[in-house]
Amino acid sequence: MGKSRASINDPRPRPKQLWPRRLWAHITWLLLVGMLLTVGVAWLFWSVLGRPELTGGPLDTGGLIDALKLVLAVVGGTGAVFALTIAYRKQRHGEAAEYREDNKLFNERYAKGAELLGHERAPTRMAGLYALARLADDVEDYERRQQCIDALCAYLRLPYAPGPNETGETKAERTVRRTTLRVIRDHLREDMAATSWDGHKFNLASAVFDGGDLARIRLSSGHMTFHDAIFVQGVFTFDKAEIQEDARIWFSDVRFAGGDVRFHGALLGGKRVSFDGARFDSGVVSFREVRDPDGIVTFDNAIWGAATVEWGPFTPPNAAIGSGP
Repeated sequence: MGKSRASINDPRPRPKQLWPRRLWAHITWLLLVGMLLTVGVAWLFWSVLGRPELTGGPLDTGGLIDALKLVLAVVGGTGAVFALTIAYRKQRHGEAAEYREDNKLFNERYAKGAELLGHERAPTRMAGLYALARLADDVEDYERRQQCIDALCAYLRLPYAPGPNETGETKAERTVRRTTLRVIRDHLREDMAATSWDGHKFNLASAVFDGGDLARIRLSSGHMTFHDAIFVQGVFTFDKAEIQEDARIWFSDVRFAGGDVRFHGALLGGKRVSFDGARFDSGVVSFREVRDPDGIVTFDNAIWGAATVEWGPFTPPNAAIGSGP
């Protein structure tokens, strides 16, 4: 019902015209060029020979053969150009059709994964998470992979309010969120995933974290931001993470409001590692055995509350001298 007669009789879409009219115009133009080229070459030879009279009688056999060779060479060259033009157009049409099909498949898989990730049931959201992660691994294009990563990070930025009186739904949501972080972590480790996401952008700004694991991640380029994020409870570890010199990571305006956030043995060597404006309200923040921190990590305008800060190799700011060992 609702379909036209044509769509019922032939459900396949009509293929686009393979040989547009302008191609025949192009071929005609090539033939004209070939004819003009033949005339031009003949005129050139006639000029080089001193413009001899052409009315003195027929050419001898040798002259006819030479002229025929010349004409055949010019026509053959024109035919070769003609054949190359057709082959080139066929290739372009094939590449365009392949790109459209590839783009259609990507969009379908992405839409399905995003739909699952937004489902009300946690197991279905988990399926969407893995579907988008697989899609990110399957594509080689940077922008498409970034699109999948953006969807995963956007999920972690959705409103989330863990607390003392948690329901089963909250616990299930925690599982999906921690699994999402684990998937990101595994793709930033050299030994955990076949496809690396290093060099991409991870926007976790304003997210709420009640635990997680980004230990031993490696960022050699790209960036990761926790700007305005909140750590409320649980253990969140960046142990032995490597933020190398071409990468950036921000904890600006982040709020440490409980739990245990660890940077044990982390290499904070990126272009910018910022804790500027961070609020250390409660919980524990540990920088034990952090490597190469001098002149790299900044705590400008940080607010020092009741959190315990284990400074490790850092020199604590004056306002934070009493915050921890």
